[in-house]
Amino acid sequence: MKDLIPEVTQTEYNVLGSIILDNQQFEVVSEVLSEHNFLSPSCRIVFKAMGGLDRQEVPIDETTLLNYLARQSLMDKIGGSDFLMKLTSGGPIAVNAKHYAKQVRDYHNSRQVLTLTKNAAIMAEQHPDIDLFLDKLETDIEKIKSNVTPLVEYTQDDLFQIEFDTISDKMSGKKPDESVPTGLTDVDEVLSGGLLFSQLDILAGRPGMGKSSLALTIARNVSKTLPVLFVSIEMEKQQLARRLLSQHTQVPETLIMNGTLTNEQLDGMVHMAPKMSRTNLFIDDVSRYHYEVKRSIRKHVKKHGVRFVIVDYLQRVKVKDSGKNRYSEIGDVIDDLAHMAKRLKINILCLAQLNRGVEARPDKRPLLSDLSESGKIEEGACRVFLMYREKYYNQQLEGKDIVELNIGKNRYGRSGSVDLEFKGPCTSFHDVEQGGYLTPKSAPVTKKYF
Repeated sequence: MKDLIPEVTQTEYNVLGSIILDNQQFEVVSEVLSEHNFLSPSCRIVFKAMGGLDRQEVPIDETTLLNYLARQSLMDKIGGSDFLMKLTSGGPIAVNAKHYAKQVRDYHNSRQVLTLTKNAAIMAEQHPDIDLFLDKLETDIEKIKSNVTPLVEYTQDDLFQIEFDTISDKMSGKKPDESVPTGLTDVDEVLSGGLLFSQLDILAGRPGMGKSSLALTIARNVSKTLPVLFVSIEMEKQQLARRLLSQHTQVPETLIMNGTLTNEQLDGMVHMAPKMSRTNLFIDDVSRYHYEVKRSIRKHVKKHGVRFVIVDYLQRVKVKDSGKNRYSEIGDVIDDLAHMAKRLKINILCLAQLNRGVEARPDKRPLLSDLSESGKIEEGACRVFLMYREKYYNQQLEGKDIVELNIGKNRYGRSGSVDLEFKGPCTSFHDVEQGGYLTPKSAPVTKKYF
């Protein structure tokens, strides 16, 4: 890289010289570069000064730059007025400014890669915690890759055309690849098709509401058409296997666990096994730490083409040696999951626990403010689903076990509530048939709101 320094320096001069020759090129260059991309400290200072002049709507030339830098007492740091003269002496062509800028950016990214590999070699010699070392390496690589990704610009007309094409496809019966249907009719209807790709969603509730069971029901439904990853920090794989068997066959989970099946039930399960094995559901019950969860998601997306991920659950995700308080750690986990969903173009449904404040209220229907570390979770999520199961609190209720799925936040649509039937013995969720609401004996049936 040292051999390239003269070439890099001249290219940086050409960028700045092009702007002096044609001030309109500053906006073009600014879309590609920031001051930090320059290798030369003097070029960094001059580019920042150009930005100051541009904001003041002052023409950018040698004289205005000299006056601006003199007022900031920066002339000595760039080597005096002679440095400004060098910027145009190499014969830059103004219309090539964007090309020069891209070269400077590429040189900057190459330097980052070299720094990364050198630091990695030094860290490896110190015998670090290998998992943390690999996670940092992967994170640093992702940052460099995000800088390498070319800027894609869209005009308003471009965006309108894309949207009109999508509308046309929907009206003609085609289903654009933009959402994950949950397989629960009422939920998908309210969500205008399902959970959205490139987004992080939160499913929250108190213990006993059926969060894991609902997530597993959705995972099972989605896996019929798309590869799904279920990251289970709450339960181990054999517990999940029993629940999946119970959901598929509608044989109570306790019978499967105790081995007290009838021959007919066992034959039914054996008959269902080939059908169950054809789904694309991958289970990870090993990951516990934040970096392990991220690595598992990346691996399954790359290896198996996973499009939908469930993390069960947020507050059980550990962050190793962060030195931060738990609120900040949860915020980092949420930010990273939201970024991964966007970058990998997948949907991530993360389960979350509600705090105990719910239990102190007469009406125990949860609110967004009941989320533990609520600010960060609510801010990072596209949608927040809050679960309320009346029969958990009132055992005298008769009829079907109805769970209210309250859409507390919906960035792309309406909020409201959807009813689902919970079949406890089989830990599965289903659409509610008309007349299935749970009510006390003396109370009239009331419809839910939207």
